[in-house]
Amino acid sequence: KEEALGELTLSASGKGYLAQPTLLEGCLQLIAASLSNENPQDHYLPVGCDTLKLYAPLEEHIYAHWQQTKVTDAGRSANLQLFNPSGKLLVSIE
Repeated sequence: KEEALGELTLSASGKGYLAQPTLLEGCLQLIAASLSNENPQDHYLPVGCDTLKLYAPLEEHIYAHWQQTKVTDAGRSANLQLFNPSGKLLVSIE
């Protein structure tokens, strides 16, 4: 299975958000970066998720772990988990 681990730090204030949108976007970019070496002509666009579980608000410094679960002719499926630096699970996206 393909997987990747990324470290992200929010440069702007995340106040007022449970999950700051630009931080979530950075996590999705991790997926694109990890697949870019396979075939540079292929492009992937996240189109949805089955579940999004928010266990705690995102912090300004997080780690994102992406793991591919399925590959078909129509696309790919994966799980994305976001952790704080202590290893506490903050968000799970499937």
